Amino acid sequence: MPQSPLRSCRLEALEQRQLLSAVDITRFGAVPDDNRDDTAALQAALRATGAGDTVNIPAGLFQISSTIAIPAGRTLQGVKGSSKLDFVIGKRAVAIEIAANATNVVIDGLTIRSNDGVIGMHHGHQFRNIRITNNDFQWGYDGTYYNRLAIQSTVRSDGLIIENNFFHDSPTSDRNVDLWYMSNASYSYNKFFGVNDGGHILESGDNVKVSFNVGRKIHRMGVEIQGMAKTTNMTVEGNVFYDWDRPWNDTFGLSVMPMAGTNVKIINNYLSADFTGEWGQSMPGTGGPRFGIGIEAGFTTGVVAGNTLIGPWATGVAAAMKNTPITANDFYGTALWGWLMAEPGYNGIGSYISTNNRFHSLSEAPQPPEVIGGGTGNWPGGGGTGMPDPDPTPGGPSPILSSFVIDGTQILLSWTDSLPDESGFIVERSRDGKTFAKVWDSKAANVTSYTDKGLPNGTQFWYRVSAYKAGTDGVYGANSNIVAAKTKGMGGGTGTNGFGGGGLGSGITHSIQNRDRNDPLNGLFGSNPIV
Repeated sequence: MPQSPLRSCRLEALEQRQLLSAVDITRFGAVPDDNRDDTAALQAALRATGAGDTVNIPAGLFQISSTIAIPAGRTLQGVKGSSKLDFVIGKRAVAIEIAANATNVVIDGLTIRSNDGVIGMHHGHQFRNIRITNNDFQWGYDGTYYNRLAIQSTVRSDGLIIENNFFHDSPTSDRNVDLWYMSNASYSYNKFFGVNDGGHILESGDNVKVSFNVGRKIHRMGVEIQGMAKTTNMTVEGNVFYDWDRPWNDTFGLSVMPMAGTNVKIINNYLSADFTGEWGQSMPGTGGPRFGIGIEAGFTTGVVAGNTLIGPWATGVAAAMKNTPITANDFYGTALWGWLMAEPGYNGIGSYISTNNRFHSLSEAPQPPEVIGGGTGNWPGGGGTGMPDPDPTPGGPSPILSSFVIDGTQILLSWTDSLPDESGFIVERSRDGKTFAKVWDSKAANVTSYTDKGLPNGTQFWYRVSAYKAGTDGVYGANSNIVAAKTKGMGGGTGTNGFGGGGLGSGITHSIQNRDRNDPLNGLFGSNPIV
């Protein structure tokens, strides 16, 4: 039977859609490195695709002169370190605007420079499953104050993933990111160098992870979380901030203040108040020049545990809500107002319960778990060699290791798995931080934790983790960072007791209860304190 014209048209349309499932912008007239405007080609490529399709940005530099709108279901895919989009747009604008109420959008592997903002999610009432991953961002050198943001989301977003991005060399930026109303989300594994702020998160929903971010040469704050929404299950873990730029009284390590939040965990972060160069300008009457607070904590239920804070912070941990558990943290050096303090908070009810915290001399302070540097500025007219910017974690993928001291004989280790096909993981231990010996082999892939048991009380150990792959020799990827952990002794830590009231008024109280030697988290998370 002859094929009907209508059926023939449908088949031709289907074949065309299949061919367009992945398109390259060069097909629509973009030419890399020709210093001509490629805006029309990128817009045409996006219009030619449908939901589920990918627009590929090949290696090279492309010039874009206006905001690009990304519809729902599209992936904008680059070659990491090689695909560069240089946006010169109007002020109070963003380079990329994700369409209202969009779902399933991916922006991955791009190096983006913008004279103002980079990515906006501003329209509609709900975004779902937006992924912004493996990108390199420079921005804000010609913007207005409140639009100097790499990423801004002002609409509810479920399943927002912002991971493994490098935000760098943008000293005139404002808050780096501004994320409102996100749930089932992750702002993790990002790196920051030479920016004003590590990010601002407001009025979060449930199940939010802000973990394993690393920042250096930041001026104001590591990460700031605020709001009165009734969020539950927020984890702020393994973040590393140190070597600040012109610190001042508002230079905080972390401010985690979801005041109505429940099951909020601020655990295993590394926050060092060190810098080179000059102090910043503190506000009049604040006692500057000085740093701000290492960890500002405000939640209804949760814990501050296992963190490393190195002075001189104004105070190490400030509790803004009643009976904040502060347990099993390590403090090094001194703090201007004492290592622990209560602050009034929104409701003027700050107090804390301190258990099993340890206080050390500054000379004992560990080095940062991970060291990063800035980008090379390889833009036309901007210096550099013209070669792709390096991956901010040179040496290949490596596990990011954190530790938690359970009691006098057990240390829990947990790490990230960034390799797709490893055969297993090796845990190595050291008594001096230099000579390591294997203590455990997972003998299986996708394993991300190990508890070292039967250890002597009050003893310092160092650990590292590496992956291996069957059929190859040596470490697969790179060794993890080294973490130092000390089992609990029968007594307290070294140094002064570190408790100070901060001069905030006689109406603020704190309670100190060195109880419960068996479970420093008092059963808050069941048998496993790392959830």
